[in-house]
Amino acid sequence: THSIYLYNSLKFFRFFIQFYSLKFTFNKLLCPSFTTHKSSSYKYLLLFYPFVGGVCRSTKQQTYLKTPCVLLKSEIRLSKGRSAEHENHVKWRCEIRDDDDDDDTEPYIFSMEPDWSPVLDLNETITETIVSGLTTFFAPGCVLDWDRFAVIIPPDSVVELETPASARSNDPKTTGFKKVLVVRVVASDTETTATQAKIADKWFGTGTAEVNLRSKYRQCSYGKLKLNPAPDKPEMGIKNGVVTVKIDLVVRANVVDDMVILNKIHTALKEKLGKQYKDDYDHIALCFPRAKRNWKAFSVVGGKITGYDDDICLAVSYQMHEIGHNLMLQHSGIIGDEYGDTSCTMGYSVNEDNTNRCFSAPKSWFLGWYANRHRLLKPLQTPTFSGRLVGLSQYQKTVARDYIIVKIVGTSKNDIYVSLNTATGINSDTGMGRNKVLITLAETGDASSKSTLVRELNAGQSHSINNFEGTTKTLDIHVYEITDPGIRSPLPQFARIGVKLMTCNDNKNIRFVHGRKKRSCSKMPVKYCNKV
Repeated sequence: THSIYLYNSLKFFRFFIQFYSLKFTFNKLLCPSFTTHKSSSYKYLLLFYPFVGGVCRSTKQQTYLKTPCVLLKSEIRLSKGRSAEHENHVKWRCEIRDDDDDDDTEPYIFSMEPDWSPVLDLNETITETIVSGLTTFFAPGCVLDWDRFAVIIPPDSVVELETPASARSNDPKTTGFKKVLVVRVVASDTETTATQAKIADKWFGTGTAEVNLRSKYRQCSYGKLKLNPAPDKPEMGIKNGVVTVKIDLVVRANVVDDMVILNKIHTALKEKLGKQYKDDYDHIALCFPRAKRNWKAFSVVGGKITGYDDDICLAVSYQMHEIGHNLMLQHSGIIGDEYGDTSCTMGYSVNEDNTNRCFSAPKSWFLGWYANRHRLLKPLQTPTFSGRLVGLSQYQKTVARDYIIVKIVGTSKNDIYVSLNTATGINSDTGMGRNKVLITLAETGDASSKSTLVRELNAGQSHSINNFEGTTKTLDIHVYEITDPGIRSPLPQFARIGVKLMTCNDNKNIRFVHGRKKRSCSKMPVKYCNKV
């Protein structure tokens, strides 16, 4: 009897082992992610799978999007090997709360599949102003893949968007004190290369790094914006503004979706710092562990999160650029190149740790750091102006008659910003237009928008806009002189400029030959306006 009992027990144990071996095999085969089951053979396996007790999930089952999620605009700087026009990539994400979590727990960040954006959506009913971090998104039938943290949008779905009425009132503060937490990440098979101490030095100057994120924002703002390290919390591992977290992922040997890594870091921070950890900090910078990936850095526009590929985390140029996106700043470019304005931090970044460069005229106007040296012109009301421009790097040498930025209320599409780009001191590494007067355009009424540098002027040169504001008049911006008394002088380098709205009277019976073209007077270079 005992022998039979033992025999039956061993048979059952053998069946038990085979059963769970089979279940494990099916789990590995069927559950890598919700959207990878493409082979037709899977259909037959799925018929049998429930009978071996399988549930296709790695963290939780796929669910439906029941309530609107908050849209986040992520600006992603792609890696080398791509052409300039493909350097930048915009991805829209959605913040989603886990139904199993408490209401006060920080939400997860999901990608959107297929890639969704207001521009790509052909639904003509979308007329909302989309504001990252405020506008909500909903589409019936959206599936939440919790394995890959992806919102899967069904074809032909009708998207519902809603933006609060007070959207722009929530713009991030550009002055005062802010707390910054930098996160070093250790994965199962790799880690962020730099030590916690080195990261603290490159971000906050806690060691020997004289040029760092903290010092540059303090210098460019003349002390109006101070990005301070998160307070020390030894019990949580935070020291000099940096904390190290561990994630249970193999990210160097395997190809792991960035959203999975991002949310693993998020989970690790919740466990280490508390479920509402984001409320304690104004900016949270994630130094991703060393691995093969196709991007250098990313930022949530108007949000708190920035991310950096390993050693990129140490480059002050990238730090300032991505934090700039947190402050709502868009890119600074030239015609044909969204990043091309290298006079500005929001242009191309460089992987160096000592870059001295501030922001272009439109971005500086938005930031408001030199507001007492701003001048707003409305040429249709005041057709003439003359004054002195001083570069931002010599702001402290200015007097009441000087201006850092002259903003001209321009066409229905763009405002015009005029500035002197002095390449000294805190702006010594500015790229193009060094020590010249720059003419930069930005979207009407929004200085934080994408800007375009259109002209670099030396003394004696002009920039003209014909048929200004739909009139027959020509707006002329002329540089009379650029004077540099020397860096040791108490007087600043300055440019004397004039802005004039001119009426060039046309006679339909008269044309002027200029080059090989016959032109009316209003189409001639402005220096010929009303001249014999």
